[in-house]
Amino acid sequence: MADVNYSVEHGPIDVVLTIENGKVIHSRPVQKGEVTATLETFLWMAERAGYTVIPPAGEKDDGPDSGTHS
Repeated sequence: MADVNYSVEHGPIDVVLTIENGKVIHSRPVQKGEVTATLETFLWMAERAGYTVIPPAGEKDDGPDSGTHS
């Protein structure tokens, strides 16, 4: 029987993982040119690039839970 090499060589792959209770529940590769960052980092990058970020008019947003009555 001939020796068969099933290994595949490729470059590094970046992935986004969703971890719940210490276990990976979802993963997906990061697409070419995709940037993953927090909203705070995105706003910082936009302002560094010369953009002015203006929130929409209306009620003041006090965070992600500002609409809840807790």
